[in-house]
Parts: sequence; structure tokens; C-alpha cells
Amino acid sequence: MDARNEPFWVNFRMDCFTSTFQDLEQTEKFDNSKAYYLKTLKNIINHINKLLQKAYQLEENLINAVFDMDTAVINKFLRDYQYGWLPNKDFLLSKIDNGELKENKIEEILPVVYTNLQTVSAGLELIIEYEKHEEFETLKSYLRAVLCEIYTALMDCQLTLPENVTRSIVPPEIRGMIKIPETKFRNWIIFKNFIDTLNCITDVFLRFLSNISDE
Repeated sequence: MDARNEPFWVNFRMDCFTSTFQDLEQTEKFDNSKAYYLKTLKNIINHINKLLQKAYQLEENLINAVFDMDTAVINKFLRDYQYGWLPNKDFLLSKIDNGELKENKIEEILPVVYTNLQTVSAGLELIIEYEKHEEFETLKSYLRAVLCEIYTALMDCQLTLPENVTRSIVPPEIRGMIKIPETKFRNWIIFKNFIDTLNCITDVFLRFLSNISDE
């Protein structure tokens, strides 16, 4: 696929890859140290917080476009409604709790985070195309920054990069919606999952930081 036609959650990587090695030339090489993980995860969390701040600003607008109700009321009644192709809101915590992932193994967690962020990016792309609004383009740039931070960490840790998520992950019936009410409802479900995913990632990273800070 031509790089210009690649999804935004893939085609950022060459610029990110280049800047990563420029930074490494000016700093110490990755040494798998506690200090590295502290710095890296704090950077990722800071970028996610910036992304979440923008997302919460836009959430109210999406809800108002679908429902004539308060955001808190909608989230209470429809909090468990989601599409099966999107990550569960507790996708990381559930894997840690059932032993699939180890909370203190960031090298296990990072690839899962990266893949699931690409997945929610595929959903966000639908919203961006539908809304055609500058604020959502800004949100996309913030998301690319988060992906770049995680991609850089994967490269630094010499981990195998997960296979890229493609647009085909979105079912045709979801992508092909044309009726305005159902499309707006689709957008809200995707956006709520996007926010839940970011919060789940933040919670797990904060727990990891707390654990290594106590060592």
C-alpha cells in the first residue's frame, strides 16, 4: 500500500522512527533501567492526558448530536453498550487479573496497548471522516503522538512490533452506515470506547509506575 493511503495509525511511523534515532544519538542508549521506564511511561501518560482532555471536550458535542440528555445520564444507562471488534473497557486489567499479562512486565503490556490503540484509531477514523471538523483532526494528531511514544518504547526495548491493525477490522455494516441517526449513535459508541481505552491504559501504567517506585 502507498504510504499516503495508509491509515493514520500506521503512516506516522517513519517520522517517529527517524526522530527516535536522532534522539538516541544525543542521549544514553536504552539500558532497561528503572529510570528509563519511569521517564518513558510518564511521557506516555502525559500525552494520553492531553489526548483525554481534548476528547472530553468533544464528547459532550457528540452526545448532544444524538441525545437530548446529560452526558452522565447517557453514560449510566448505556455504559456497557459497545461493538465486539473494539477492545473491552477493561481489556488490560482483565488480562492482568486472569494472568494473561504480568502487571510488572511492561514488555508484555506495551504491544497489547499498541494494538488496541490502533484498533480504536480505526473507529476514530470513521468519526473524523463523518464530522469533518478541525477539532477531530487535532484529536488525531494527539493520538498519533501517543502512538509515537509507545512505538518508540517498543523500538527502544527491542520488542517485536505487533502486526498493524488494518481498516478491515471495522465490519462492513458499521463502516457502511448512511442513515444519520444510526451513524451518530455509532460515532458516540466508538468515541466512548476510545475514552474508556485511554483511561484503562492510564490506570495500568500508573499501577506499574507505583510498583517500580516502591522497589
